[in-house]
Amino acid sequence: MHVWKVTSNNKYYRNLWPELLGGNYVAIGWDAIRDFRQYENDEIRLLAALQREYNVENGTGSVAQIRSFRDQMQQGDVVVSTEGFRRVNGVGIIASDYIGEETADNPRLRSEFRNIREVVWKWARNDRATPPIRPVEIDVNPRFGFWTVTSLGVDIVRVDGRLETIGDDNYRARFQRILELTGLDLSDLVR
Repeated sequence: MHVWKVTSNNKYYRNLWPELLGGNYVAIGWDAIRDFRQYENDEIRLLAALQREYNVENGTGSVAQIRSFRDQMQQGDVVVSTEGFRRVNGVGIIASDYIGEETADNPRLRSEFRNIREVVWKWARNDRATPPIRPVEIDVNPRFGFWTVTSLGVDIVRVDGRLETIGDDNYRARFQRILELTGLDLSDLVR
C-alpha cells in the first residue's frame, strides 16, 4: 500500500473539506480538462490542454499530478488529506478507481473539483463533532504543500507478519508522527 497526499483546502479549495468528509472522497480540480481519461496514453495532448485552459508555461507538474491521481493511486492505498503546508484534515483508504466528471455515479454536488476518488476515512477533522475534532498540525514540509497530489514516498508492507513502513526515512518519520497525532496504527489502514 502506498501513501499519498492530496491537498483539500488552500486558497483554491476553500471550504471543500466538509463536502469531502461528508461524501467520503478526495477531489481535485483542473475542471476545464473535464474527464482525465480522455488523455490516457497521450500526455502531450494533456499538456497542451493544460497550457491552453490554464495559461501555464510548463504544465509538466500538473500532468504528473493528474497521472498520479488517475493511474498510479490504487484502491487500498492510504491518502493523507492536507490543508496547505501544516494541517492534516483526514487519513483514509482509497476505495475506488478514478471517477471523472463524466462518470454517471460521480457524487460531486459542486460545479468544481469533479475529479474524485472515494475514501474510507479512518481519522478526520470534524468541526461539528462534540467535542470538535481539530486538524493535526505538522511541520512545514515541501512535499506536503507544493503539489495538490503527491506521493509521500512511503509504502506500508507486511514483513514477517508485521506491518511496517518502508521508503524515505524523513517521510516515514513524518507519516509515523501523523499516525501518532491521530491515534491511528498501521493496522487501521489495512483493508
